[in-house]
Amino acid sequence: TNPTHPVVKLLESKGWLGSVEAHHLGTIQAVNEPKSQKILDVCNFLNLNMKDLVNGIIIPIEFRHKLIGFQIRATELNTLEDRKYKTYLTTNKGLFNLDPINSALPLYIVEGASSVIVMHNFGETNAVATLGNGLNDGQYEALLNKDVKEAILIYDNDEGGDLGRKRACETFVGRNDIKLSFKLLDKENDPADYVMAGKKLAELPTISLWQYLIKQN
Repeated sequence: TNPTHPVVKLLESKGWLGSVEAHHLGTIQAVNEPKSQKILDVCNFLNLNMKDLVNGIIIPIEFRHKLIGFQIRATELNTLEDRKYKTYLTTNKGLFNLDPINSALPLYIVEGASSVIVMHNFGETNAVATLGNGLNDGQYEALLNKDVKEAILIYDNDEGGDLGRKRACETFVGRNDIKLSFKLLDKENDPADYVMAGKKLAELPTISLWQYLIKQN
């Protein structure tokens, strides 16, 4: 309702406005304004000061339709002590956007919630984010609980992405429940940049876990 507000302007600049409803993005503009019981419960569980959340963009993270944490995106009104994101989770099984996925289709796994939110605007809705460059055993179990059979990892095109791909290999090697493959970005830094450039993720070559391991020697 206030297009000149810094939070709204940031949402627009990042290409998130079209996904606010789908991903239940929000913000707290004042400590004393009404807040949902979900937010209050998680803040109490994590022993968080509500003041730290004011004017940040709140990205809720759910598992089996229950709030298990959230990620905060910094804005010019809340710099998060010079950090771009802060993530608060009550479990190591946290994956952003896991509940609405279609397990009958290949699932894209990306690093950041931001990529999932942007991809949603471009029709790439079957995606989850590991909220960092690692895919741990708990998250693997969460994918199994959703009956995921095929996953395509498309991490960022940087050193952190390389480390994340290595960690994913360590998690998946020796397990046959989920078929893992990779798509590697060449020019763009992350999948959000790729789709915002008007390209389709399906057009990126896909390589198997085995091929990737050989490629990395």
